[in-house]
Amino acid sequence: SMLRRWSISPTRPDGVPAATRTESTTPLACAPELRAAAVSALGTLGDRRAVLPLIHYGIEHPHSKYLTYDAILKIGDKCVLELLDVLNSREPGVVLEAVVLLGRLRDAKAIPVLVQVIETRSALFRAHAAEALGQIGDRKCLNTLLPLLKDENIGVRTNAAAALGKMPDAHAVEPLVAALADEDADVRLHAIQTLGEIGDARAATALCRILTSGSVDHQLAAADALGQCGDTRAVPLLLERIQSDDEMIQLRAISALRRLKDPRAIEALTGLLHHPSDPIRQRVVDTLGRIGDAEVAARLEEVLKHDRSELVRVAAAKSLGDIGDPGSIDALLDALDDEFPVKC
Repeated sequence: SMLRRWSISPTRPDGVPAATRTESTTPLACAPELRAAAVSALGTLGDRRAVLPLIHYGIEHPHSKYLTYDAILKIGDKCVLELLDVLNSREPGVVLEAVVLLGRLRDAKAIPVLVQVIETRSALFRAHAAEALGQIGDRKCLNTLLPLLKDENIGVRTNAAAALGKMPDAHAVEPLVAALADEDADVRLHAIQTLGEIGDARAATALCRILTSGSVDHQLAAADALGQCGDTRAVPLLLERIQSDDEMIQLRAISALRRLKDPRAIEALTGLLHHPSDPIRQRVVDTLGRIGDAEVAARLEEVLKHDRSELVRVAAAKSLGDIGDPGSIDALLDALDDEFPVKC
């Protein structure tokens, strides 16, 4: 079989020798371990001339792609200009790899070229370029990403919604709320999560609708997002969801209430202190530590003494410290003699 080799040729206009592929008929055996070591060593050497050969190697040996990614990323900033040159390649696979790598390098110099990829290339390239812009995380990319929420391709819309979460900006709220009606579940899920990252109360009404009627995954994401948005108008609905038959929805709703710190939640939460699920009780106790008072502290002292779960009792000790009621000192001193040590 033919063994592909790469040589250095001083033909680049900037004076840097370029890597060019040559063919050899030498039937050399090359163990996978040797190839992996060579890939790693090329990354360690940090010479940008290795970038294109490594990209080709990763394409020709898909099982080694992540190893080649690691090696190229190890070369660092020096390979950005090389990758920008690679985007002019006539080989689509090579261009796609360069787009992915530019995103992982998170260098703002790549933004104009990635924007050009979005404006001129097919859906596959647009989707990966949108993801790359998200990884770079520069808000200058907003005007490029927002129109992609209406792209004809599902993958492009999904990656655009996710990318906007890496550069949270209030200007994206209305387009993302509109994306909550997208026909694709993944697009809707990423739009919910990104609205949470932005944390703008204008999204609360739309997120509340999802909390009552969406799929389980969407309800979980909406509960998280509502907590991040900080709009206490969501409290009554979250109090309903902590009574859900789905434990994950209960846990997320309780966590959202913890973020909102609204005293209206105290009564409903204390009603769950005897819930059969240990994780539910632990989350409730932790949340009460954020919003409770001396009256709540008295209830948590009982939890500290009598709950069957050590993790719940640990949470109770921590929450009593968070509430800061001096009346809890005796209960905490007694905990020092607990059969199961409470690590406060």
